[in-house]
Amino acid sequence: LAFDGETLAVDSELAANPFHGVDGTFTRTGTSAHRGSFGYQVDDTDAGVANGSSSEAYFWTADLRPSAWLRTWLRANPTSDETGTIYALSAISGRGGSETPVIELQIRPSASGLGVAFSGVGSDEPFSSLASGWHLVELGATGLGTAAGTQMLYIDGQAVTLRSANLSSVSIAGFYVGEVYLVSSTFAGTLFFDDVRLTTYMPASRLRVVAPSAFAGDCVSFRVELYTSSGTLSTAPYDVVA
Repeated sequence: LAFDGETLAVDSELAANPFHGVDGTFTRTGTSAHRGSFGYQVDDTDAGVANGSSSEAYFWTADLRPSAWLRTWLRANPTSDETGTIYALSAISGRGGSETPVIELQIRPSASGLGVAFSGVGSDEPFSSLASGWHLVELGATGLGTAAGTQMLYIDGQAVTLRSANLSSVSIAGFYVGEVYLVSSTFAGTLFFDDVRLTTYMPASRLRVVAPSAFAGDCVSFRVELYTSSGTLSTAPYDVVA
């Protein structure tokens, strides 16, 4: 776990971070990695626990303003379909029992795929359907501390939610990942998370290689550019070695 003033990166290659589990387990495993050797895994074996179950990790940092982004790679392997709601990723304002979700991801895993929806300050958004497998999830909030805020959800580089919100007196103090909270849940199975990070900027999610207009000689140079899901240039979310 490291925070350099811009990025809070949860490194699943290292030892497990603080977590707690009720009616489930939150562990670090090799089979839950999207990249590297390890990722985080939530196992829920009881589809009959309807509300309040939680098996998650939680991380705190200095209050972040005016913007914050929370991202992870996510995969679900259900053994029963979810008819309720799992809150799987949540950026929080406040501490010490007064936490308030600012941007959250709701999911509904099933045998046919994965439903995802945005939640946060204001009303919940409707669910969108995804295929099974790994998905890049990016939650964002800009204008933190102002009445002219924006909340965003991108899935696999595509905008799912872009909406205005009054974020006065709001900052991001940390986040939860895992089975944060369940509502009318019938889920049993496994959730996988990898490369979880909280940043003050929108990190890159796309790589673009630009070829020269003309080729000359045996050595040809290419320009490599990194773009965010919104189409702007950004820094790499990982260390890059040329």
